[in-house]
Amino acid sequence: MLAIVMVSMVSILLTCYVAATISERNRAKHELALGSAEYMARAALEKTFIDLSCEYELDKSWIDDNTINFTVINDLNGDGIVDSGEGMPNPGDNSDLKRSDYKKLYSNVSFPDSTSPTGTYSVDIAFVKLNSSTFSPNSIWVKATGNFIENGAILDSITLTQFARVKTVALVEIDPLTGAFVKIERLYNSLDQPGDSAVDNAMAATNDHEIRISGEDLDEDVTIVPGSILTIKGGYGYDFSDASRDTYNNISKLKDTAADPAVTISGTGTVIMGGVRIE
Repeated sequence: MLAIVMVSMVSILLTCYVAATISERNRAKHELALGSAEYMARAALEKTFIDLSCEYELDKSWIDDNTINFTVINDLNGDGIVDSGEGMPNPGDNSDLKRSDYKKLYSNVSFPDSTSPTGTYSVDIAFVKLNSSTFSPNSIWVKATGNFIENGAILDSITLTQFARVKTVALVEIDPLTGAFVKIERLYNSLDQPGDSAVDNAMAATNDHEIRISGEDLDEDVTIVPGSILTIKGGYGYDFSDASRDTYNNISKLKDTAADPAVTISGTGTVIMGGVRIE
């Protein structure tokens, strides 16, 4: 009887050990697959944001045509041609004024390559609506899904969503010793936040700060803190680091939103402007 009990106990312990080992191996495999799927989703987000940056640099808008960096939006049949029902969403598709339905940008792209893929990723984008018939030219929701594949089947997948918005104004902090900027704070303009002002948000700016405009119209009233020196520069690119070398885009327009266009600069300080046309 003692031998039977001992054998039974050892068998139970061995069974538990084997079960725990299999469970731990499966858990580790699942975590590896889930982590790989997340990396694929993040890679898809990074690719999309690069394409969005290129598209915005090209024409300062994400809604001017039916492509994002030459990739057809909602290309249902994958032929690279804008067919009926493809491209930019119809403003009347739904009544949601916040954003449109998600539209396909990339579908089941092999990662890292098509020869020996370890997974796939897909990206959908949703355009933000300003009203029932107009989309924002600089606001997009991006949803990326990464899939980890094993033996031809999806083992795990994960979806990440991120909001992309271009801020056309930046408050740049300048290193007084080198003249290089050490910090960029991207600010909304009045089109993004009605009733608010990116310039007013930077009213504490000193002579170590600059307000830079990314090659667009800036509907702002300019008011500076008395005694301060405020530098406003226009014609910058998407990253606010270098002014555009394109003659057409080298001038930013600073204009009042009033019926009689004018810019009022009040206070006793000094305003230095470069690359800006006042209308």
